[in-house]
Amino acid sequence: MKRVENTILERVSEICVQVLGLAQLSPDDDLFDMGCDSVRAVVITLEVEKAFSLPIPAEILFDRNTPRALAAWIEAEQALFA
Repeated sequence: MKRVENTILERVSEICVQVLGLAQLSPDDDLFDMGCDSVRAVVITLEVEKAFSLPIPAEILFDRNTPRALAAWIEAEQALFA
C-alpha cells in the first residue's frame, strides 16, 4: 500500500507544481504559502479529480492544504470505492 500512496503523492505533487508554476514542492508545503489562491485551488481540484477519476469537493484544499494531506485523502477515498 505504501507504493500506491507514493504514486498518488507524486501525481498530486506534479499537478500542484504545474498549476502553481513552481520548480519544486515538498510534500508538506502549504499550498497557500506557495502561491495558491482560490482560482488555483479550483484548478488543482479539477486536475486532481481528472487524474484520479474521483469526485473531489471544491473546498478540499482548505482542509487538506499540503500535497501529502491531499494524497492521503485521495487514498482513503479510493479505499471506500474499491
